[in-house]
Amino acid sequence: MQETSEKAPEDNCWPSVSQWNAFNQSLSGKLIADLPPALPCYPGPAYNAEACAAINTELTEQSFVAQNPIALSYPTGSCPPINATAGSSCTIADQPTDTCPNGNITSAAPVGSCSIGDQPRYTVNATEISDVAAGIHFARERNIRLVVRNTGHDLLRRSTGYGSLQIWIRSLRSGIKFQEMYRPSGGYTWEDVYSEAASRNVVVVGGGTPTVGCLGGWMQGGGHSPATHDFGLGADQVLEAQVVLASGKLVTANACEYSDIFFAIRGGGPSSYGIVVSTIIKAYPTDKVTAQVFGFAPLTASHYPAFMDVVAIVHQAYPDLSDRGFSGYGSWSIHSPTPLVGNYSTGFIHTIAVFGKTAAEAEELFASTAAQLQKYNGTSLYMTTRYLSFPTYAAYYNALSGIVTPVGQTAALGSRFLDREALTGNVTALKNMLQTIAGTPEQATSNNIVFVGGGQVFADASDPYSGVNPAWRQTYVHNIVARGWGPGSSDSIIQAVYDDVTYNKTQAMKDLAPNTGCYMNEADRFDPDYLRDFFGEHRSKLSYIKKRHDPRSVFYCPTCIVIARTSIRITTAERLGHDDYWIYLAYLLLCINALLQTFQTPYIYHLVRVRAGLEPAGQDFLKDGNAYLRYEFAIIGLFWSVLWSAGLKPQTCLTTWLRYLKEAMLTPNCAGEGKLLSFLLETFYWAAEVQEVVHDGRDSYLRLVYRVLDYECSDLSPALSLLQVRYESLLVATKEVTEIINQVNATSPLMPKARP
Repeated sequence: MQETSEKAPEDNCWPSVSQWNAFNQSLSGKLIADLPPALPCYPGPAYNAEACAAINTELTEQSFVAQNPIALSYPTGSCPPINATAGSSCTIADQPTDTCPNGNITSAAPVGSCSIGDQPRYTVNATEISDVAAGIHFARERNIRLVVRNTGHDLLRRSTGYGSLQIWIRSLRSGIKFQEMYRPSGGYTWEDVYSEAASRNVVVVGGGTPTVGCLGGWMQGGGHSPATHDFGLGADQVLEAQVVLASGKLVTANACEYSDIFFAIRGGGPSSYGIVVSTIIKAYPTDKVTAQVFGFAPLTASHYPAFMDVVAIVHQAYPDLSDRGFSGYGSWSIHSPTPLVGNYSTGFIHTIAVFGKTAAEAEELFASTAAQLQKYNGTSLYMTTRYLSFPTYAAYYNALSGIVTPVGQTAALGSRFLDREALTGNVTALKNMLQTIAGTPEQATSNNIVFVGGGQVFADASDPYSGVNPAWRQTYVHNIVARGWGPGSSDSIIQAVYDDVTYNKTQAMKDLAPNTGCYMNEADRFDPDYLRDFFGEHRSKLSYIKKRHDPRSVFYCPTCIVIARTSIRITTAERLGHDDYWIYLAYLLLCINALLQTFQTPYIYHLVRVRAGLEPAGQDFLKDGNAYLRYEFAIIGLFWSVLWSAGLKPQTCLTTWLRYLKEAMLTPNCAGEGKLLSFLLETFYWAAEVQEVVHDGRDSYLRLVYRVLDYECSDLSPALSLLQVRYESLLVATKEVTEIINQVNATSPLMPKARP
């Protein structure tokens, strides 16, 4: 989530039609006024039954989606296509539903409404780098959300934004050059690069799906591939890039120039630090590949427990198999809409491969795992194993991986990195997690196994310019769980599916692997801890880079890195911004609070003595203690709200806190504190979506607040030990804040010099 101060179409200051036309002329006609692809299916002047019939097929084809400025491989529900035969949100609804409020009596008469929703309003179809710069300038000068798109192959819809201007780099193509390494530029897809690589008998690490773009979210989000285990993540292949920054300037980013941008675009997320227009990537000599295609299914419904046991055994084996050189992809489900293995709807299948080995050698590497599974074969499970040999990586990829799959389906998904500890540390915990993510037969849950970690992924942990989530460096399996819903499902049903994936299935994986994270390109769009899970330990550094190169947040990207508003700009080259004064005020408030706490040291000492039973607690003492707690809670809450309410107006936050503080002080019961707590919760839970740094402090502080309020309205004594801890932390904060204030006074041109 990001700040929402950008101009929207309903605002008076939104660019006029004449301004958009003038901008289009400056681009030589490359500005597109976006329209929903399914618009011909809905009532109005654009209605066209023939075009509507065609769009139903076209929106399932990746080639069409890639060539349309706002069609998505994984669409939103603002304007779904209508298909009277297959059924969709409106045409199968005989009665009104949440998604089709007008109902539908006959398929011949279109119903419902179509809106552009959160899709961009205008698109710059960039064919030159100057078009990219022009789009950035226009959005920055008019304070319009700016999003970036390549092929639209994005599970998290990061190229969407209400009222946004989009820069589309699909047509920005200046060639693929081989110079002992590749330089793909612009909107090429991996199938373009793979054909060039195959002609030179080399391997490049690219998308598992050939229609994925080379320069966009795949690479900038990390990028996994069938070649990743042996050659590294996609982000780690980049040796140099050309990037257009938020200023419109084209720069070369590598280990020597703009090294922070180089770090950020190599796995730190897309569309946040600049627009990548070309890269130089690594290429490797090809090698022979042997693949294993292995599947199993329960012979009868009564053999379901054996099926789940073997699913667990295979997961436990993955770390050792990876260390022996295997990697690949798999999937499993307890009720798949289409058969996974043979004619079985409950089944498991994976395709894993090893470079440089013969079929006999690969079979030997799998032998110990096969021995564990043998007792199930033919007794409770149907099993099938094949080994296939290929002379080159290209032959392997084209036969078993490079498949263009249909798009246009909607689903809720979540994911998690699973390290060796998660997969082998506690068998019971692993089985419990697998049982949870299996779901029930009615849910038709699917699980996809991305078994590409280990090997070079672990070795590249030493790369100082890799911005990928550090959790990749310990991950063997990236597991994806997904659920869909039927045509015409109500909003409440759809929301229930999302909630199940987020709070049940994904949470089960988090419980098993609490210290890892997930792959940002294939993750839960509604992950409440997405900054921690997507970016890991790099999130603070990436936030700093974002602030340095895009301080006004010109680039808009849902679930991408945000600028942390928890520090004051104190470099001599920058003046304090408007909001910085309020943050500065918050630091002063904390400092004052800490000083007052220090002045009351004897009183705190008295409280501690009462808590220890060394002296009695009279009525006056309890009355004063309650007032003291109310004071501390209000002042600390004031500081936190001003400091971390990134999207709320700080002065509004301050005014509200002062009003609630006054009510709390004048109210003899707990009503004032209740209002204060309500505002605290509202502020903090909103702030948690925009500031990764809030996470730890928010949780610990809320626990303290709940306990203090509970004791304040009943028995004071159990909270006294908390006061001692708070006092000690405030003493530390006093020192830190004093150093910050002195630094500000010494460096800022707007502040008077500190007196000696």
